[in-house]
Amino acid sequence: MGFFVMASLGEMAALLPINKSFGGYLRNIDPAVGFAIGWKHFFKNEELNGLHQGLQALRAKLFYQLSNVYKRRR
Repeated sequence: MGFFVMASLGEMAALLPINKSFGGYLRNIDPAVGFAIGWKHFFKNEELNGLHQGLQALRAKLFYQLSNVYKRRR
């Protein structure tokens, strides 16, 4: 399935070269579809960015706590 999706994107890129992501090709179907997919990707990236920052904070906190435990054992 992934091969066919990538092959069709390659065909569209050869037929209509644009300076956008695949959301730009969806505007050929309907402008509302391209608009909706663009905002969907924006919110998905923002959600993953927040999750990544939260995990980094958790990792830093655990590292700090575990380093204090290790220092106390010496």
